[in-house]
Amino acid sequence: MATIKDIALALGIAPSTVSRGLNGQPGLSEEVRQRIVETAARVGYRPSGIARALRSKTTRTIGLIVPSILNPFFTDLAYAVELAARARGFSVIVGNSDEEPSHETEYLRIMIERGVDGLLVAPSRDRNAMLTELHEGGTPMIFLDRKVPGLDVPTVDVDPEPAIRALARRMAGLGFRRVGIVRGPDGVGVARERTARMVRAGEASGLVFEPRHQFAGNFTVDGGKAAFAALSQDMPDAIFLTNNLMTQGFLLAAAEAGTGVGREIAIATFDDVPLFQLYNPPITAIVQPTRRMGEMAVDMLLRRIAGERVSSARLAADVVFRASFSEARPF
Repeated sequence: MATIKDIALALGIAPSTVSRGLNGQPGLSEEVRQRIVETAARVGYRPSGIARALRSKTTRTIGLIVPSILNPFFTDLAYAVELAARARGFSVIVGNSDEEPSHETEYLRIMIERGVDGLLVAPSRDRNAMLTELHEGGTPMIFLDRKVPGLDVPTVDVDPEPAIRALARRMAGLGFRRVGIVRGPDGVGVARERTARMVRAGEASGLVFEPRHQFAGNFTVDGGKAAFAALSQDMPDAIFLTNNLMTQGFLLAAAEAGTGVGREIAIATFDDVPLFQLYNPPITAIVQPTRRMGEMAVDMLLRRIAGERVSSARLAADVVFRASFSEARPF
Protein backbone atom coordinates (compact mmCIF):
# COMPACT_ATOMS: atom_id res chain seq x y z
CA MET A 1 0.00 0.00 0.00
CA ALA A 2 1.39 3.39 -1.05
CA THR A 3 2.21 5.95 1.63
CA ILE A 4 2.68 9.70 1.81
CA LYS A 5 6.44 9.08 1.70
CA ASP A 6 6.04 7.27 -1.67
CA ILE A 7 4.26 10.30 -3.10
CA ALA A 8 6.95 12.61 -1.71
CA LEU A 9 9.73 10.49 -3.26
CA ALA A 10 7.97 10.44 -6.63
CA LEU A 11 7.64 14.22 -6.65
CA GLY A 12 10.90 15.07 -4.90
CA ILE A 13 9.20 17.06 -2.15
CA ALA A 14 8.82 16.72 1.62
CA PRO A 15 6.19 14.38 3.12
CA SER A 16 4.81 17.31 5.11
CA THR A 17 4.15 19.16 1.81
CA VAL A 18 2.30 16.12 0.47
CA SER A 19 0.22 15.97 3.65
CA ARG A 20 -0.76 19.64 3.31
CA GLY A 21 -1.74 19.11 -0.32
CA LEU A 22 -3.89 16.07 0.39
CA ASN A 23 -5.58 17.72 3.38
CA GLY A 24 -6.37 20.99 1.61
CA GLN A 25 -4.22 23.07 3.93
CA PRO A 26 -3.08 26.57 2.84
CA GLY A 27 0.40 27.51 1.67
CA LEU A 28 0.61 25.56 -1.63
CA SER A 29 0.00 26.66 -5.19
CA GLU A 30 -2.86 25.04 -7.08
CA GLU A 31 -0.33 23.53 -9.50
CA VAL A 32 1.60 21.77 -6.71
CA ARG A 33 -1.61 20.62 -5.08
CA GLN A 34 -2.85 19.15 -8.35
CA ARG A 35 0.41 17.29 -8.95
CA ILE A 36 0.17 15.81 -5.45
CA VAL A 37 -3.41 14.63 -5.99
CA GLU A 38 -2.61 13.15 -9.42
CA THR A 39 0.49 11.35 -8.14
CA ALA A 40 -1.47 9.98 -5.16
CA ALA A 41 -4.04 8.49 -7.55
CA ARG A 42 -1.33 7.09 -9.82
CA VAL A 43 0.57 5.27 -7.03
CA GLY A 44 -2.63 3.98 -5.42
CA TYR A 45 -2.49 6.01 -2.21
CA ARG A 46 -5.45 5.62 0.13
CA PRO A 47 -5.67 8.00 3.11
CA SER A 48 -5.49 6.38 6.53
CA GLY A 49 -8.94 6.24 8.04
CA ILE A 50 -7.62 6.36 11.59
CA ALA A 51 -5.42 9.36 10.93
CA ARG A 52 -8.29 11.11 9.16
CA ALA A 53 -10.52 10.40 12.17
CA LEU A 54 -7.95 12.04 14.43
CA ARG A 55 -8.00 15.22 12.37
CA SER A 56 -11.79 15.42 12.06
CA LYS A 57 -12.77 15.95 15.69
CA THR A 58 -11.58 17.10 19.09
CA THR A 59 -12.10 14.99 22.20
CA ARG A 60 -9.78 16.79 24.64
CA THR A 61 -8.11 13.42 25.17
CA ILE A 62 -4.46 12.50 24.60
CA GLY A 63 -2.87 9.08 24.36
CA LEU A 64 0.23 8.05 26.30
CA ILE A 65 2.12 4.86 25.42
CA VAL A 66 4.97 3.73 27.68
CA PRO A 67 7.27 0.70 27.31
CA SER A 68 6.72 -0.69 30.83
CA ILE A 69 4.23 0.47 33.41
CA LEU A 70 6.12 -1.75 35.89
CA ASN A 71 9.11 0.57 35.57
CA PRO A 72 8.75 3.23 38.31
CA PHE A 73 10.27 5.81 35.97
CA PHE A 74 7.41 5.41 33.50
CA THR A 75 4.85 5.15 36.30
CA ASP A 76 6.01 8.53 37.60
CA LEU A 77 6.07 9.90 34.06
CA ALA A 78 2.48 8.78 33.46
CA TYR A 79 1.43 10.42 36.72
CA ALA A 80 3.11 13.69 35.75
CA VAL A 81 1.46 13.61 32.32
CA GLU A 82 -1.98 12.95 33.82
CA LEU A 83 -1.63 15.81 36.32
CA ALA A 84 -0.46 18.27 33.67
CA ALA A 85 -3.16 17.22 31.18
CA ARG A 86 -5.94 17.39 33.76
CA ALA A 87 -4.87 20.91 34.72
CA ARG A 88 -5.39 21.88 31.05
CA GLY A 89 -8.78 20.18 30.79
CA PHE A 90 -7.55 17.04 28.98
CA SER A 91 -7.93 13.35 29.85
CA VAL A 92 -5.25 10.72 29.25
CA ILE A 93 -5.55 7.18 27.90
CA VAL A 94 -2.51 5.11 28.92
CA GLY A 95 -1.19 2.08 27.04
CA ASN A 96 1.61 -0.26 28.16
CA SER A 97 3.54 -1.69 25.20
CA ASP A 98 5.56 -4.02 27.46
CA GLU A 99 8.60 -3.28 25.25
CA GLU A 100 6.82 -5.04 22.33
CA PRO A 101 6.44 -3.13 19.02
CA SER A 102 3.32 -5.18 18.14
CA HIS A 103 1.63 -4.11 21.39
CA GLU A 104 2.67 -0.53 20.69
CA THR A 105 1.07 -0.69 17.25
CA GLU A 106 -2.15 -2.07 18.67
CA TYR A 107 -2.38 0.72 21.23
CA LEU A 108 -1.73 3.29 18.53
CA ARG A 109 -4.66 1.91 16.54
CA ILE A 110 -6.96 1.83 19.56
CA MET A 111 -6.12 5.38 20.60
CA ILE A 112 -6.56 6.86 17.13
CA GLU A 113 -9.85 5.01 16.64
CA ARG A 114 -11.05 6.48 19.93
CA GLY A 115 -10.27 9.93 18.63
CA VAL A 116 -7.42 11.16 20.82
CA ASP A 117 -6.28 14.64 19.86
CA GLY A 118 -2.57 13.73 20.00
CA LEU A 119 -0.04 11.19 21.19
CA LEU A 120 2.80 11.03 23.70
CA VAL A 121 4.95 7.98 22.98
CA ALA A 122 8.04 6.44 24.54
CA PRO A 123 8.84 4.11 21.60
CA SER A 124 9.60 0.48 22.39
CA ARG A 125 12.13 0.17 19.56
CA ASP A 126 13.96 2.22 16.94
CA ARG A 127 11.37 1.40 14.26
CA ASN A 128 7.59 1.21 14.06
CA ALA A 129 5.84 1.53 10.70
CA MET A 130 2.65 2.90 12.20
CA LEU A 131 4.47 5.68 14.07
CA THR A 132 5.97 6.66 10.72
CA GLU A 133 2.57 6.59 9.00
CA LEU A 134 0.90 8.68 11.69
CA HIS A 135 3.73 11.21 11.72
CA GLU A 136 3.66 11.58 7.94
CA GLY A 137 -0.12 11.89 8.08
CA GLY A 138 0.10 14.89 10.39
CA THR A 139 -0.84 13.34 13.71
CA PRO A 140 0.27 15.62 16.59
CA MET A 141 2.91 13.62 18.42
CA ILE A 142 5.68 14.06 20.98
CA PHE A 143 8.26 11.42 21.91
CA LEU A 144 9.19 10.93 25.56
CA ASP A 145 12.57 9.65 26.79
CA ARG A 146 13.23 7.75 23.55
CA LYS A 147 13.47 8.68 19.87
CA VAL A 148 12.93 6.94 16.54
CA PRO A 149 15.86 7.56 14.17
CA GLY A 150 14.74 9.25 10.97
CA LEU A 151 11.46 10.60 12.37
CA ASP A 152 11.50 14.36 12.94
CA VAL A 153 9.22 14.22 15.99
CA PRO A 154 9.86 16.68 18.85
CA THR A 155 11.24 14.83 21.86
CA VAL A 156 11.53 15.46 25.59
CA ASP A 157 14.46 13.53 26.99
CA VAL A 158 17.48 13.77 29.28
CA ASP A 159 21.16 14.45 28.62
CA PRO A 160 22.98 11.85 30.75
CA GLU A 161 26.51 13.03 29.90
CA PRO A 162 27.36 15.27 32.92
CA ALA A 163 25.95 12.82 35.48
CA ILE A 164 27.68 9.82 33.90
CA ARG A 165 30.94 11.75 33.69
CA ALA A 166 30.70 12.59 37.41
CA LEU A 167 29.98 8.95 38.19
CA ALA A 168 33.01 7.76 36.22
CA ARG A 169 35.27 10.27 37.97
CA ARG A 170 34.05 9.10 41.38
CA MET A 171 34.72 5.47 40.41
CA ALA A 172 38.27 6.32 39.45
CA GLY A 173 38.76 8.47 42.55
CA LEU A 174 37.76 5.56 44.82
CA GLY A 175 40.34 3.32 43.17
CA PHE A 176 38.02 1.22 41.02
CA ARG A 177 39.44 0.04 37.75
CA ARG A 178 37.44 -2.86 36.28
CA VAL A 179 33.86 -1.73 35.67
CA GLY A 180 30.95 -3.86 34.54
CA ILE A 181 27.93 -2.59 32.61
CA VAL A 182 24.48 -4.16 32.51
CA ARG A 183 23.11 -2.89 29.21
CA GLY A 184 19.58 -2.51 27.92
CA PRO A 185 18.13 -3.72 24.58
CA ASP A 186 20.32 -2.95 21.58
CA GLY A 187 17.22 -1.78 19.68
CA VAL A 188 16.57 1.06 22.14
CA GLY A 189 18.55 4.25 21.59
CA VAL A 190 18.73 5.35 25.24
CA ALA A 191 20.18 1.95 26.18
CA ARG A 192 22.96 2.32 23.64
CA GLU A 193 23.57 5.94 24.63
CA ARG A 194 23.94 5.22 28.35
CA THR A 195 26.40 2.42 27.70
CA ALA A 196 28.43 4.37 25.14
CA ARG A 197 28.68 7.45 27.34
CA MET A 198 29.78 5.44 30.36
CA VAL A 199 32.49 3.69 28.36
CA ARG A 200 33.70 6.99 26.90
CA ALA A 201 33.68 8.85 30.23
CA GLY A 202 35.18 5.90 32.10
CA GLU A 203 38.03 5.34 29.69
CA ALA A 204 38.86 9.04 29.93
CA SER A 205 39.20 8.51 33.70
CA GLY A 206 41.31 5.37 33.36
CA LEU A 207 38.58 2.77 33.88
CA VAL A 208 38.59 -0.54 32.00
CA PHE A 209 35.49 -2.13 30.42
CA GLU A 210 36.20 -5.71 29.41
CA PRO A 211 33.71 -7.61 27.21
CA ARG A 212 33.22 -10.29 29.88
CA HIS A 213 32.06 -7.60 32.27
CA GLN A 214 29.22 -6.42 30.00
CA PHE A 215 25.81 -8.06 30.00
CA ALA A 216 22.59 -7.41 28.04
CA GLY A 217 19.86 -7.25 30.66
CA ASN A 218 16.99 -6.02 28.45
CA PHE A 219 15.56 -3.54 30.97
CA THR A 220 13.81 -6.22 33.08
CA VAL A 221 14.05 -7.55 36.65
CA ASP A 222 14.84 -11.00 35.29
CA GLY A 223 17.58 -9.45 33.18
CA GLY A 224 19.14 -8.00 36.33
CA LYS A 225 19.06 -11.39 38.03
CA ALA A 226 20.70 -12.98 35.00
CA ALA A 227 23.33 -10.25 34.99
CA PHE A 228 24.29 -11.03 38.59
CA ALA A 229 24.57 -14.73 37.81
CA ALA A 230 26.87 -14.00 34.86
CA LEU A 231 29.03 -11.29 36.43
CA SER A 232 29.44 -12.99 39.80
CA GLN A 233 31.65 -15.59 38.13
CA ASP A 234 34.29 -12.87 37.72
CA MET A 235 33.00 -9.85 39.62
CA PRO A 236 34.39 -6.46 38.52
CA ASP A 237 35.18 -3.69 41.03
CA ALA A 238 32.01 -1.73 40.28
CA ILE A 239 28.88 -2.17 38.18
CA PHE A 240 26.76 0.38 36.32
CA LEU A 241 23.22 -0.78 35.56
CA THR A 242 21.41 1.21 32.87
CA ASN A 243 17.89 1.09 34.31
CA ASN A 244 16.16 0.61 37.65
CA LEU A 245 14.32 -2.66 36.91
CA MET A 246 17.59 -4.44 36.16
CA THR A 247 19.05 -2.96 39.34
CA GLN A 248 16.17 -4.37 41.37
CA GLY A 249 16.78 -7.82 39.89
CA PHE A 250 20.51 -7.56 40.49
CA LEU A 251 19.96 -6.59 44.15
CA LEU A 252 17.54 -9.47 44.69
CA ALA A 253 20.03 -11.97 43.27
CA ALA A 254 22.90 -10.46 45.28
CA ALA A 255 20.89 -10.73 48.50
CA GLU A 256 20.05 -14.37 47.81
CA ALA A 257 23.74 -15.11 47.17
CA GLY A 258 24.89 -13.22 50.27
CA THR A 259 27.00 -10.78 48.26
CA GLY A 260 27.64 -7.56 50.15
CA VAL A 261 26.52 -4.67 47.96
CA GLY A 262 28.40 -1.56 49.04
CA ARG A 263 31.18 -3.65 50.58
CA GLU A 264 32.18 -6.38 48.13
CA ILE A 265 30.87 -4.65 45.04
CA ALA A 266 30.03 -1.02 44.21
CA ILE A 267 26.67 -0.47 42.51
CA ALA A 268 25.29 2.51 40.60
CA THR A 269 22.07 2.69 38.60
CA PHE A 270 20.45 4.87 35.99
CA ASP A 271 17.04 5.97 37.38
CA ASP A 272 16.29 6.47 41.05
CA VAL A 273 13.28 4.99 42.90
CA PRO A 274 12.31 5.26 46.60
CA LEU A 275 13.32 1.63 47.14
CA PHE A 276 16.95 2.48 46.46
CA GLN A 277 17.02 5.02 49.28
CA LEU A 278 15.64 2.42 51.71
CA TYR A 279 17.97 -0.39 50.66
CA ASN A 280 20.85 -1.22 53.01
CA PRO A 281 23.14 0.28 51.88
CA PRO A 282 21.30 2.95 49.85
CA ILE A 283 21.99 2.80 46.12
CA THR A 284 23.88 5.43 44.13
CA ALA A 285 21.67 6.61 41.26
CA ILE A 286 21.46 8.93 38.28
CA VAL A 287 18.23 10.88 38.70
CA GLN A 288 16.00 12.08 35.86
CA PRO A 289 13.61 15.07 36.28
CA THR A 290 10.58 12.87 35.61
CA ARG A 291 7.85 15.28 36.66
CA ARG A 292 9.32 18.11 34.61
CA MET A 293 9.59 15.82 31.58
CA GLY A 294 5.89 14.96 31.79
CA GLU A 295 4.82 18.57 32.22
CA MET A 296 6.92 19.75 29.26
CA ALA A 297 5.69 16.92 27.04
CA VAL A 298 2.04 17.79 27.68
CA ASP A 299 2.67 21.49 27.03
CA MET A 300 4.49 20.71 23.78
CA LEU A 301 1.79 18.30 22.59
CA LEU A 302 -1.04 20.74 23.25
CA ARG A 303 0.84 23.38 21.32
CA ARG A 304 1.27 20.92 18.43
CA ILE A 305 -2.46 20.13 18.56
CA ALA A 306 -3.11 23.88 18.29
CA GLY A 307 -0.97 23.96 15.13
CA GLU A 308 2.19 25.48 16.59
CA ARG A 309 5.71 24.32 15.73
CA VAL A 310 7.72 23.09 18.72
CA SER A 311 11.34 22.07 19.23
CA SER A 312 12.79 19.16 21.18
CA ALA A 313 13.76 19.71 24.81
CA ARG A 314 16.68 18.01 26.54
CA LEU A 315 16.83 18.28 30.34
CA ALA A 316 19.75 17.62 32.70
CA ALA A 317 20.16 14.49 34.82
CA ASP A 318 21.84 14.48 38.23
CA VAL A 319 23.72 11.87 40.24
CA VAL A 320 23.16 11.10 43.93
CA PHE A 321 26.06 9.29 45.60
CA ARG A 322 25.05 6.88 48.36
CA ALA A 323 26.70 4.14 50.41
CA SER A 324 26.38 1.43 47.75
CA PHE A 325 29.21 3.27 46.08
CA SER A 326 31.14 5.35 48.54
CA GLU A 327 31.74 2.57 51.10
CA ALA A 328 32.81 -0.10 48.62
CA ARG A 329 36.46 -0.78 47.91
CA PRO A 330 38.05 -2.51 44.91
CA PHE A 331 39.03 -6.13 45.31
